[in-house]
Amino acid sequence: ADFVADVDRSRVLTAQLAMSRKRRTFLPSTPPADVLEYLDDADLNGVYVVDESNILRGVARDDQLAT
Repeated sequence: ADFVADVDRSRVLTAQLAMSRKRRTFLPSTPPADVLEYLDDADLNGVYVVDESNILRGVARDDQLAT
C-alpha cells in the first residue's frame, strides 16, 4: 500500500500495544498473603518481583507462596 510506504513503523501504535495491560509488580518485602490475595483477585498464578530501582529480581508463583 503506497499510502503507508513512508511511515516510520517504529512509531506506529498497534492494537496489541494499546490493549496490553501493564503488569503489576511487587517488592521482595511485600507480605506473601498480600501477593496471594492479588493473584486470586486477578486470576493469575504469578507476578514479577522487582527491587526499589524497578529491576527484575524474580517471579513469585502462587504455588510457592502458599507453602
